[in-house]
Amino acid sequence: MKAKHLLLIGIVYTSLVTAVVLSELVQSWVSGLLLLITGLAGSYYLALSHRRIMDLEDMQRLLRNLKRIAALKSRQDILDKIVVLAPQMVDCERCFAVVREPEWDPENRYAYPPDWQEARELCRSVSGIAIEQEGCDYPNSPVMTVPIAEGKILLFLIREKKAPSFNDNDIKHMTYFAEITSAWLDALYAGEQMESYWQQVLSSSVRALEELNPQFIGHAYRVAGIARLLGDKLGLDNEERRQLLAAAWLHDIGRRSDSEGSDEAHPQAGVNCLPDTDEFEPVQDAILYHHERYNGTGFPEGLDHTDIPWLARIIAVADFFDALTALSIPEEALDYQTALQVMRKSSGSLFDPLVIEALGEVIGELETFLSVKLAEDEDVVKEI
Repeated sequence: MKAKHLLLIGIVYTSLVTAVVLSELVQSWVSGLLLLITGLAGSYYLALSHRRIMDLEDMQRLLRNLKRIAALKSRQDILDKIVVLAPQMVDCERCFAVVREPEWDPENRYAYPPDWQEARELCRSVSGIAIEQEGCDYPNSPVMTVPIAEGKILLFLIREKKAPSFNDNDIKHMTYFAEITSAWLDALYAGEQMESYWQQVLSSSVRALEELNPQFIGHAYRVAGIARLLGDKLGLDNEERRQLLAAAWLHDIGRRSDSEGSDEAHPQAGVNCLPDTDEFEPVQDAILYHHERYNGTGFPEGLDHTDIPWLARIIAVADFFDALTALSIPEEALDYQTALQVMRKSSGSLFDPLVIEALGEVIGELETFLSVKLAEDEDVVKEI
């Protein structure tokens, strides 16, 4: 029944009771009974209104939490957020997760027993989990188990020993929460699988092209790694980061060992290898202009300052740093700190000062990253 109909009925009933009481045509016990019914009806309506307000608040809380989860871009982050948000959904003391398949917990933060019996034993025995908290006495404490992602993740919500059991409303909200979260996790998993596939295709393609220029073996891999660290330090968002990595991998894809003038021609040749779509435009621009210089002395168009695409300015620094430290012949190659000092002298002239500053801040990470990757590159040379 609609609210306006309830209101109309209430007005008519109240008017009728008032008229009867004032007319003194009925006995007092009848008036008392009518007043009792009126009071009960009013109490029921107030309780119903309160319940509806609470339901609305619960739904708003649910939507806010789902919005927070939808903003996350990795399954690990979502899993961490679920454990934090779930107790707020149903007012429980603690929450923990059991991950039954290791690939759903990439950073190995949660337990993943091979069968449900071990999961039950885990609930009873593992130190530090919620059921050992003071006031929570498993199996006497109210417990709700919520399967997520078709049971690959089991979420345990636990209340204190004397707390009321979870009700139908709690179950309804957690069911909806689990369904939406599961769909989001599945979508991310599918995206990760596709991204992994394309990364393998990309890696194979670059390695095949490097066979034409053996001196460049491992160069794309290292430049992509350097660019990733720079991009993270410079605060790129996820989409910019993805575009930066793709462009860094492919920045020399147009280079050919047997072509005249290939050094200045290879950026355009690389762009010609990519699909001419809006999605690839930032990647194309980064590849085309990665040899531009901040003072306008680069190629192919002599762009300067912020006219050079942002991603191209990052790749320019990563590319030049690798040229100084890895591409040069051994007797001319510089150590990382010396290379950094050389590039700092060109800050504001050849290179964007912001990117050079970021390079200085990640130089320690670069030393660790490149020492490992250079060893891997030596293995690649041996295989060839």
